[in-house]
Amino acid sequence: MFDTLYFEYPKALSFIVIYIACEAYCKIRAQAIYFPHVKQLSKETTQLSSLMWFLKWFGILFLLLALMSPVRDESLVLEPEHGPDIVFILQANATMNQSGLDPLHKTETWYTVGKQWISSFIEKYPYSNYGMVVATDESYIASPLSSATKAVQNVVEQLAPSHFSGVVDYASATQQALRVLEYAHAKRKVLIYIGDNDSNTTDSLENVRNVKRYNILLVAEEKLETDEKREQFLMVSTLVGLDNVEQMIDKNEKLTIEKYDYDFKVYYYFYPLFLAFFSFLIYVYLRNKRGNR
Repeated sequence: MFDTLYFEYPKALSFIVIYIACEAYCKIRAQAIYFPHVKQLSKETTQLSSLMWFLKWFGILFLLLALMSPVRDESLVLEPEHGPDIVFILQANATMNQSGLDPLHKTETWYTVGKQWISSFIEKYPYSNYGMVVATDESYIASPLSSATKAVQNVVEQLAPSHFSGVVDYASATQQALRVLEYAHAKRKVLIYIGDNDSNTTDSLENVRNVKRYNILLVAEEKLETDEKREQFLMVSTLVGLDNVEQMIDKNEKLTIEKYDYDFKVYYYFYPLFLAFFSFLIYVYLRNKRGNR
């Protein structure tokens, strides 16, 4: 505590020169105009006892310390509001094993790109709880809802299905995701599906209630034409498209939450002022007591 303490007005210590000058040259008045009992005080010897001398200078010293205003800098970090609870569904079938979505890494499969996007998403928005479901022929919960974003990222990055099934049970994957969201305490619940072009996904997701959902469909660029059945999908053929979808989700769900830091000063002048006041109070009491003898 004391190592961070400093004086806001250290030059106030120079006032001690005034006290020393008054001690040397300003004698007590023998003729009092407004204080008729000064004569009684002057009957005592001008040399104060050691106790009264100590009380007087103790009070002066601590009064100067109060004027110097001891202070300490502190900062207050307000905990940001919690974001929505989010569950990802990552499709893992044979068609997700194709590559070419990322022009810079053409050998990476759509499944790998999807994993990387989810991991990056979690890292960018750490103030939400995240869960993970993998959609295969036997869909399963890879991670329940958790605020430990690093742990969820590790789970996502280590997802490596032993095989890519030809058929995906989308209804089961959706039910698994909703089961994860049953334990959500946030006011907002979000389900994000990411997979390739499969019409069965539409039917399995259309009756999800009380959950905001985003259906990201990975398609080849030459097949990037929409039809009526795909209107509810966010169709993406490049990583830039995934980034645009991420920004849209961020804007809609307010995932970017700012932390507010406040710097302020804590003043401690009242402690020395309190000691100086009682020191002068005892000094005056003893002085008057001696004068009344």
